[in-house]
Amino acid sequence: MAASIGIRRWLWILFIALFIYLGIKLTPPWIGYYMIKYEVETKAKNANFYSDEEILRDIIGSAKTWGISLDEEDVEITRDYERIDIALDYDITVDFAGRYEKTFYYNIHTVKPIKAR
Repeated sequence: MAASIGIRRWLWILFIALFIYLGIKLTPPWIGYYMIKYEVETKAKNANFYSDEEILRDIIGSAKTWGISLDEEDVEITRDYERIDIALDYDITVDFAGRYEKTFYYNIHTVKPIKAR
């Protein structure tokens, strides 16, 4: 009886440790994705105040802040008189204990109308 209580306790500790480890590994890419998505939507909403080069520079800078490596080729900005279209694709590879790697692919696409100044 005493041994089964000890095993059950160790299994719970192992389960909780695994849950914490996965949270530490998976949460930063997920948060980075949502922060970059918010940045892209905000820049698209206020596109009448920024040039395409400024938008590109700000998105890449914000991505670097969140540990995401983006190049100019990863971001596509298309603008006409009525709307702006911002799309970016990137991937992040997460290493699990040096034995397994999983690549997560992210796609952000935003289309917003351009407001008159």
